[in-house]
Amino acid sequence: MDFRSIFAISHKEILHILRDKRTLFVAVAMPVMMLLLYGYAIDMDLKNITVGIYDQDQSNHSRKLLERVLANQTFIQTAHLTHYNQIEQGFRTQTFRVAIIIPHQFANSLAQKKQTPIQVIIDGSDANSANIIMNSISASIQSFSLEFFQTQLNTPNIPLINIQSRIWFNEELKSPIFIVPGLIALFLVMVCALLTSVALAKEKELGTLEQLLTTPIKAQEMMIGKLLPYTLIASIDATLVLLIGRYLFQVPLKGSVFALVVYSAIYLLVALGMGLMISVLVKTQQLALMSALVATLLPTLLLSGLIFPISSMPKALQVISYIIPARWYIEIVRGVMLKGINWFPKNAFILFSMAILLITMSTRKFHQQLKKGELTT
Repeated sequence: MDFRSIFAISHKEILHILRDKRTLFVAVAMPVMMLLLYGYAIDMDLKNITVGIYDQDQSNHSRKLLERVLANQTFIQTAHLTHYNQIEQGFRTQTFRVAIIIPHQFANSLAQKKQTPIQVIIDGSDANSANIIMNSISASIQSFSLEFFQTQLNTPNIPLINIQSRIWFNEELKSPIFIVPGLIALFLVMVCALLTSVALAKEKELGTLEQLLTTPIKAQEMMIGKLLPYTLIASIDATLVLLIGRYLFQVPLKGSVFALVVYSAIYLLVALGMGLMISVLVKTQQLALMSALVATLLPTLLLSGLIFPISSMPKALQVISYIIPARWYIEIVRGVMLKGINWFPKNAFILFSMAILLITMSTRKFHQQLKKGELTT
């Protein structure tokens, strides 16, 4: 075995890698980014769960009970309710995820050692955390109950506080009802952004893109013609996911199909814009694939609320999540399908702005490369 030959080949490969600085950067940065994302985003401990409180008793004991629930910093009160009908509106506007209702005569019932109900209503559209939320609230209430009987009544603890829990929008807490709507966002990004960027990078790498541009076809016509097939494939994928989720996993569709189609079309534009941007910034298929994975797939899985609650992430990742398109689309698709909400003007405006920005920037960059003759490797 000639070790000098092996060393020479290795030396040549090292030089080749060092000269391709973009590939080297992605190869080194991707593991670091994955470590940071997985380390911080995958946090099973719930934090900053928003709570709406309807205290009908307004007594000293009811206030102490609520203080006990809010003391562990898992829950944050974001609404003071004055009517039962405000609960559904709060869930639909995502003002809070949990509602705690304390009835009239709460303190008097405790003093008389009567069964005293407390109602806890949880937004079940996030099935992964609903059970954890319920267990945490129950533990806090039982802790208050034990302290109350020991200090106030001086008697053994008797379970007089009866927690009546209800789950809305996903009564049986089925995981597919929570996961399937979010998967639509994931598949649209995978097909549109990833495949579009790889396909256009392949054309640049092989030199066929420049050949196409020498024909009478305009650059805009060529780009639209290349993007349409991937748009069609993504639409078919989203429809299949929706149908399979509806009829195989019994995922409801309470809102308007037309509204879902319109919002999905806007999200498709964002995904296409991301694919275009990646394709004009890289020169090879390999680099396009790695860049698309880092820029689209991982953020959609970890930072969009698809699996893990955004409120439980560190503040820095919560800020980053605002620029993740899937975050805004997942809120829409879950709202339309699970809650019957058809009006998301803020989310639609943000997604549409992202689409315009990405498509405009990538188009300008493409024309600059065309004038400078940089479309071939």
